[in-house]
Amino acid sequence: MFKKLFNKIVGNPEDRALKRTLQIAETYLEKIKEFEPQVAKLTDDELRQRSNKIRDDIQAHLAVLIEQETELEREYHAETDDSNRETIGNKLDEHRKALRTTTQDILDEHLPEVFTIVKDTCRRLAEAKHSYKVRGDYETWFMIPFDEQLVGGIVLHKGMIAEMATGEGKTIVATLPLFLNAMV
Repeated sequence: MFKKLFNKIVGNPEDRALKRTLQIAETYLEKIKEFEPQVAKLTDDELRQRSNKIRDDIQAHLAVLIEQETELEREYHAETDDSNRETIGNKLDEHRKALRTTTQDILDEHLPEVFTIVKDTCRRLAEAKHSYKVRGDYETWFMIPFDEQLVGGIVLHKGMIAEMATGEGKTIVATLPLFLNAMV
């Protein structure tokens, strides 16, 4: 009873989280739609080159931080004094936290274009009626992510759970954040 009254006054935390998530997803969807005409004009080779450039940009942006992490790990394992080792361990923990935040920020920055690349690649495969072998049988590619599936990919990338029923495209949803996060 108290919970219902509280939720009426303050609002349901799940509803507020869903509303925030949908606002974030809508912003990304708008940006994805802006990239679609540009990406559609690229040849397959240009699309591959653009993907490689994004990956190289992400990795270059993170390279110094990763190098610093490796150096802190070396220091930590080489240190014999427990007090110094604990200090280095604390620095390492803080550095890893900063690296995670920076990685998330850089991936978030590239998310619209990368998701557009995945969506357009799916479109190209479907238009070409590309077939592939699955358990001895040939299947023809037909999946192109809908907006709802793009939202599911955004939600997964943000570390949240996206509940989807059978047949709603969980597999295609998973490819979106997978491709983005593989660029690290």
